[in-house]
Amino acid sequence: MLHTLTYYLMTRGLWLTYAYLASAILLLLAGGGGEAAWYAAYLESMAQVLLGTALIGPILLEELLRRA
Repeated sequence: MLHTLTYYLMTRGLWLTYAYLASAILLLLAGGGGEAAWYAAYLESMAQVLLGTALIGPILLEELLRRA
C-alpha cells in the first residue's frame, strides 16, 4: 500500500505525461510537418523525462516516508 502523498504525486505525474503525449499527437494531426513536427518531438521527449521522474521520484519518497 502506497502512502497518500506518494500515490498523489505518481498519479498526477502520469496524467501530465498523458497530456503531453496527447498534445503531441494532436499537434502532429493538425500541423502536419515542419515546425509542428519539431514541437511534437520536443513534447514527446519531455513526456519521457516526466514519466521517469513521475515513477522514480514518488518511489524514493515512499522509501523515505517508510523509514521516518
